[in-house]
Amino acid sequence: VTIALNPPATVAGTVQIESSDTKPITRLLVTLREETTNAVYSRAVSADGGFRIPNVISGRYRVFLGGVADVFAKGILEDGGLKDSLIEIGNEPERRLKIVGSSGVGRVKGFVYRAGHPVAGVMVAMIPDNQTNDPIYYRGFQTDSDGSFDFQNVPPGDYRIFAVDDVELEYANPVAMRPYRQSGKPIKVEAQSSYTENIDIP
Repeated sequence: VTIALNPPATVAGTVQIESSDTKPITRLLVTLREETTNAVYSRAVSADGGFRIPNVISGRYRVFLGGVADVFAKGILEDGGLKDSLIEIGNEPERRLKIVGSSGVGRVKGFVYRAGHPVAGVMVAMIPDNQTNDPIYYRGFQTDSDGSFDFQNVPPGDYRIFAVDDVELEYANPVAMRPYRQSGKPIKVEAQSSYTENIDIP
């Protein structure tokens, strides 16, 4: 049996930070993570905002920004529009990307109560209202001994937040989260803002 494999590609492009805040772009890292195999490729961003990642095998990759606090990848700018951070690498020798990042994040914290008493060890989930598949917008937190939770570095947007006893909840799975979406408590997160939300659980 002969299996034809696509030759490795080079992924290159530029990073554009939306926020007007001045961030040390030379400390930024562009990371590609393959959806199935979890293969990871990472390179630093140069002073002019460019990056180049060689020898990337074919697959479906999520694009992340890291290395600098409060910076995240909002998506990929292609054909004049902002798309999800998922890209597909095929048989092209080079893939060019324009990554749009943002330096504005929020924080959501609070307590979970049952019959007026704080509840430890339950799962608090925060999921996006727009049902995107981008995992950066899905968060889970197992409450501490005092019933508290604390989501930090949350991208701005509209979310639903709720608590369940099932600590194995697949909070990062958009399909598994559909039944919880309507019952979740709505919350709008804005950049550079902090929110306190207390949640009651049956």
